[in-house]
Amino acid sequence: MNQKMIRITQNKIKNNKIMKHIRRGLLISAVSLLLVSCGKAAEDNDEQAYRSYGITCMSQGNYEEAVKAFQKALSAAHSVGDMELDINLYLAESYYRLNDIDSALETYDALISYNDYAPAYFQRGNLLMEQGRTDEALSDYNQAIQKDKKNYELYIGIYETLKNKGQDERARDYLQKGYEQSGEKGRDHFYKGRIAYYLEEYENAVSLLKQAIEQDYVEANFYLAMIEKALGENEAAETYLNAYLSSDKVDAQALVHAGEETFANKDYEWSIRFFEGAKDQKDLLDRQNVLKNLTVAYEKMGDYQKAKEILEEYVNEFPKDDEAAAELQFLKTREGLQTEDTE
Repeated sequence: MNQKMIRITQNKIKNNKIMKHIRRGLLISAVSLLLVSCGKAAEDNDEQAYRSYGITCMSQGNYEEAVKAFQKALSAAHSVGDMELDINLYLAESYYRLNDIDSALETYDALISYNDYAPAYFQRGNLLMEQGRTDEALSDYNQAIQKDKKNYELYIGIYETLKNKGQDERARDYLQKGYEQSGEKGRDHFYKGRIAYYLEEYENAVSLLKQAIEQDYVEANFYLAMIEKALGENEAAETYLNAYLSSDKVDAQALVHAGEETFANKDYEWSIRFFEGAKDQKDLLDRQNVLKNLTVAYEKMGDYQKAKEILEEYVNEFPKDDEAAAELQFLKTREGLQTEDTE
């Protein structure tokens, strides 16, 4: 790696020279939205341009180029603000996607040493949990919610990670902590309704989510749709689903999240609708994974022809994925079998 993210330990933060170095390490900005594709970086020393370019590269699965872009932004930025902290999370994610775990951890360490950044504690916790370092991960999770108690996404994110690790009881404990936060704004009703849905307290969830809709939180329609479907009220579920899909306030990432949730619930029909809605939007950050998930969803539905078409699109965009190329050959074989069956 040509330009490593700074290493910060407690005994280093003792003088202005070190603090200046830390500030430079945290200056990661982004790449001009005018840059259409990864591989066409701006010539000028523009942190905004490099930030957007890095995000574009991430969306196309080119994480090596994304890292370079964020590192160039490091040299171009002049101050540290919320955006710079956020872009370091993109940098760490790019390192992680490259399996450069040490550099990802360094980046999170730098963010935490600089200003106790709650999202960095959370993301570092996820990485530690993945490595089997459970006690350290839980310590980071607790630090995250201590630093930002009203951030419901932290409680839900921790819940999802722990649930995926089979730690259901501990996962529910974190949900309960999130639910106990006070607040009567639309945001509070939405997230508490969402938490109640995860806890399968449907009556309470419906009440909170309807209040959220009245306060202009259209995302609540998705969870109301999920609840109605779980209760067998398919017509009501479809009404809420259509309200969600037709809203101009629902962006690509929201659709991806909805697709992932329904995919995890093995509701492949709905997950296809969400992934299809997201895959060609300009603000999509991870088209590579969306196309992968969409392929699998079509396979699960038995639509091998459509799965083949999506996977062909994927292989054309990400030709270095040998597993996907092999899967494409398999789907072509299945397509042939389907043709024989219908004759």
